[in-house]
Amino acid sequence: MFPPLESVLIQTMLTAAAPDDPSRMEASQPLEAPLVPPVEAALRQRIAELELKLKAKEQQRLLANRKKNQAALEMKNLGSGLQEFLTEIRYRGLKKRRQEAHRGPKKTLRKGLQLRLACGKRGYKLVRETAQPLPADRTLQHHLPKV
Repeated sequence: MFPPLESVLIQTMLTAAAPDDPSRMEASQPLEAPLVPPVEAALRQRIAELELKLKAKEQQRLLANRKKNQAALEMKNLGSGLQEFLTEIRYRGLKKRRQEAHRGPKKTLRKGLQLRLACGKRGYKLVRETAQPLPADRTLQHHLPKV
């Protein structure tokens, strides 16, 4: 996974030397002296520790992605469940992040007014409680001249 430790240290030592230094070696020449064993052991131990940390972070990332995908699927399922009993316009209004009031189309107002006139006040109230959402009585009264 990593290049040999000696070659990395050789390159570091070569690039750190001054350019006009006569003792500077060419990169193609191997370094004769081996690393000091305690330094090499410490570096290898540090590399092993960092690799373990990397694996742990990768596991955390995979777990977070799995949770994100699971939450997205749950949200999609909830949305499809809402679509079963809400009108398309109300569902789109819920999907928006804004908290301002949403005006329904004239078709919804017309449908609510027809039900209100056909069922009466108590019947319309019962339909609103048991069936899909319809405009309130006050909304119908407000929009009556426009419809």
